[in-house]
Parts: sequence; C-alpha cells; structure tokens
Amino acid sequence: MMEHSTCEERLRQSPQLGPGFQLLESLTCAGGEVGKDICAAGGGSPLVCPIEDSANQYYQAGIVSWGYNCGLDGVPGVYTKVAEVRRSIDDQMVANGYDTVSYTA
Repeated sequence: MMEHSTCEERLRQSPQLGPGFQLLESLTCAGGEVGKDICAAGGGSPLVCPIEDSANQYYQAGIVSWGYNCGLDGVPGVYTKVAEVRRSIDDQMVANGYDTVSYTA
C-alpha cells in the first residue's frame, strides 16, 4: 500500500498518464514491483492485507481497478478503496437478496 500522493506522483511518471493525471480519492495504490503486481485479467480481484497481531486473518483493502505494465518501471497497481465504496457494496448486496452479516460480524 502507498500514500495517495505518492501513488499519484508515480502514476504521473508513466507516459500514458502524464504530469496532469489526478487520482480519484476513491482509489488507492499498491505494488509497483515486477512479479508482485496486477496484470491483465486481474480486474475485480481483491487486495487483502494482514490484520496486525492476528495470525492468518486479513481484511479486504481494495478491489483491482487497473494496472500498468505488470509493475514494470515501478508504476503501482490501482485499486478501488473498499472503505470508500462500502455503503454502495452493502446496498447492492441487499438489493440482490444477500445478507451482509458474513463480512460485518
């Protein structure tokens, strides 16, 4: 994971986005390392982080939005911040007949 400003600056260094690129606040970044970053067909996959002091437990921090060149050139992958869209996720779950108890307990 990385700070929003660091992420935005690293994305601006990619030729496809350029110096005027602005990263939405609902997005976050991670990776930027070859072999440890998102590539093609990863959209929608979870970004999970370990819960400190809890063996084998994780929380979902993001959902893959897009990546650039599989982490080459140090450009990070971009993820939707789950915390920012949580209400929308809950609304869609309920609207489709699913209970949110399994991930809120």
